[in-house]
Amino acid sequence: MRALLERIADYSRRGEPLEATYRMALAVGIQSWLSGSCDSLDEAFQVKRSPGQRSNAFFSRDQLIRHCAANYYATSVNVSADLVRDWGRYTSSAWRQSG
Repeated sequence: MRALLERIADYSRRGEPLEATYRMALAVGIQSWLSGSCDSLDEAFQVKRSPGQRSNAFFSRDQLIRHCAANYYATSVNVSADLVRDWGRYTSSAWRQSG
């Protein structure tokens, strides 16, 4: 799953639209986390990290999620704001427990 997330990040950095498979995988991971079936986004995306990699990984992951929410999943400015707000709550509270 890590390779998939790296490809999604590459597409996002280049400003290219995501292929359907990547959109679906991203949606499934995010939905797993939002539904509560996973305690963290790392768990939802099946990412394992050593303690030394975690803080940089959390920052990069959260940046990618915000970018995708704003550019690929938001149907309006309000939806984008809601997604970023919700994920902002996650990063300000649960990120220390992720992984």
